[in-house]
Amino acid sequence: MKNVLVTGVSGFIGKRLLDFLKLEEECNLILLTSKKIQGCLCVEHQNYQYTVDDFKKAGVERVDVVIHVGAFAPSKRGEMDDIPKTTSNILNTEHLIKELPNTPERVVFCSTKALYGEAYAENVNESCRACPETLYGISKLFCERMISSWGEQNGVKVAIARFGSIYGAGEDKKKDYLIPHLIKKAIKDEKITIFSDGSEKRAYLYVDDLCRYLCKLALHTEMTGILNLVSAHSVTVNDILNAIEEISGKQLDVEFRNQKPQWGEESYDTSLLDKVLGVEEISLKDGLTEVYKYWEENGEV
Repeated sequence: MKNVLVTGVSGFIGKRLLDFLKLEEECNLILLTSKKIQGCLCVEHQNYQYTVDDFKKAGVERVDVVIHVGAFAPSKRGEMDDIPKTTSNILNTEHLIKELPNTPERVVFCSTKALYGEAYAENVNESCRACPETLYGISKLFCERMISSWGEQNGVKVAIARFGSIYGAGEDKKKDYLIPHLIKKAIKDEKITIFSDGSEKRAYLYVDDLCRYLCKLALHTEMTGILNLVSAHSVTVNDILNAIEEISGKQLDVEFRNQKPQWGEESYDTSLLDKVLGVEEISLKDGLTEVYKYWEENGEV
């Protein structure tokens, strides 16, 4: 039985990951969280203020695997507003590895496609040089290097999981990402304005597929180094709109205000992902159907 410590379980991805980890028979879950979760062993903290003594008070003497999902996401207000968040991402990660009750066997650090910047867009793979262009991306790169160096010094197997574009039921209602934005507009029969020709491509991975990959990576492989947890398929904004029309049975009222794409193509070479974990993902239509149901059933759209 492995003691698995998970951070970030109150967020969109962390909540869903917890559902998948509970299905693992050889996994004793320990949650580092600011809110106690019923039925789980929790090490509680306020604003990431905790010490090794808090682990001991909770009865945690040993951690075998760490899955570090927790982080502050960038806002849309501008980078100056993100400075406290990005600084916290670094300091909280440093604090985590310093205050663990023991040196674990394995750590999976959850990172981001933002490390690749705009220099790489098509057929991105793990050998592409990191060149982040945002403070958020820079903070994640700093954390990657810090955890990797700490792992080398202490004999810890460290895997870096770089997430691509993730969507799914349960996304934060306060954040108006593309897919929930389009679906909420469709449900309310409101006009949709697209500031392009709709030909931009993104490689959207459904959150359940991401969580399956994370479980496999953390608990069923010995892989170390960088692995992109991304979709093998790219879709256009128009593909998404067409799928929503099919799911809803409605003809959407869409206005295209620009005849040029707003961004280029996002695509990945998933050869390493397929080799290590096996590429397996649900279709865009099936994923969007789940998201559509979620927003229909969860009010306030």
